Amino acid sequence: ALLARLRSLTMFVLHIMKEKHALKYHICTDVRLMRLSQKYLPRTLNNVKIKSMDVLDRKLRATILRIDYFITALCFAFDMAFLILYVVTDDLFYPLPVYICVRMLPPTCVNLAACFIGRKYNTSPVASDEVKNEACAATLCTIGSSMGIFHSFFVPLWLAPCIGMMFCGVFASRRLRLLLAGYSMIMMVAAAAFQCFERPEAIKDHMQNLAVTLAIGIIMYAISKVISQYMADYGSQMKASALREQELINQMHYEPLTGVFFSRPYFIERAEEILGKCAADHPVSLAMVDFDYFKQINDVYGHDNGDKVIMAFADLTLTITGDDILAGRYGGEEFVFIFDGSEMRKHLDAVEYLRERFGAIDFDFMDKHITLSCGIASATDSIGYEELFAMADGALYRAKEEGRNRTVGVRA
Repeated sequence: ALLARLRSLTMFVLHIMKEKHALKYHICTDVRLMRLSQKYLPRTLNNVKIKSMDVLDRKLRATILRIDYFITALCFAFDMAFLILYVVTDDLFYPLPVYICVRMLPPTCVNLAACFIGRKYNTSPVASDEVKNEACAATLCTIGSSMGIFHSFFVPLWLAPCIGMMFCGVFASRRLRLLLAGYSMIMMVAAAAFQCFERPEAIKDHMQNLAVTLAIGIIMYAISKVISQYMADYGSQMKASALREQELINQMHYEPLTGVFFSRPYFIERAEEILGKCAADHPVSLAMVDFDYFKQINDVYGHDNGDKVIMAFADLTLTITGDDILAGRYGGEEFVFIFDGSEMRKHLDAVEYLRERFGAIDFDFMDKHITLSCGIASATDSIGYEELFAMADGALYRAKEEGRNRTVGVRA
């Protein structure tokens, strides 16, 4: 996000190099947004987390586990059916105990172990999404491999692990795709070796079958690569769309000059949520801050310098803001702060800190300091935003009447 912003800033510089005033304003606001975003914007472009792909991965892992369970049950059912068929037709080429130990128990145990491991990793709170994806993909290929090895007399089953590899291309991981490809090829060779051990007289046929299945496996790997690339492009488009959506939301709710809330309905909604928690042990305060004689600054020194004053104040608020403070710009030179929890005295101290520090700032376009008038209203019981705002506004009006450059506090 930072690199994208720097690129846009560079293009802007090249495009309007002759427009010095516009250039100066853009650089100022653009850099400020990068600095202020960490404090004021809870959902900035820097912090956007694309959750849709994570949700899709979770659904895919759950689907793979269900497929694992289904294949395990289906394989066991077919093994039992073939056992009954061979016993009835007297076509059992192994003694019954040997057949059960060689043809039935090993694949069933491998499949059950794969299902258990896949479920364990998928429900683990410490495993990363990447590890979970790899574990689920490995279980699917392992179950396919057990089908190919222990039922190697059905040559098409040699390709079963490759089917799992191709399906898991949806995870869009090159590392996972390569691991599954190598694993599948080894399992196909193992299936051919198992069949050569059982029927050494047809080893030439087995090698031909192996060559064909390996070729098909390579084709399936290519298909998996295409699927993986498609999913990667799809994820990139979703991310770009989410970033654009978030950018539009920020433009709706936040002011580019200061980086604080600008949409009054959204600010009030957030404020009402905080006020809903107001209690005796969880006080909430609303403060209004206004620049003294700000209209004269704009009239005498120009609106550009007036913007400098506003931005200097926004910079100063970074020293007090946090998760428990909501800041918004109410009007041209008025700012509103919501203090959530802590102590009422600390709320008042924070406002006084802003007033005193801002009053000591030297501006290069004027030879005197700019002062602030502040009003703060605190509550320890349930109260609405409009009521608390009116009290803070009245306290601000009193601060103006009493000579400006001061803070007046009231309690609900």
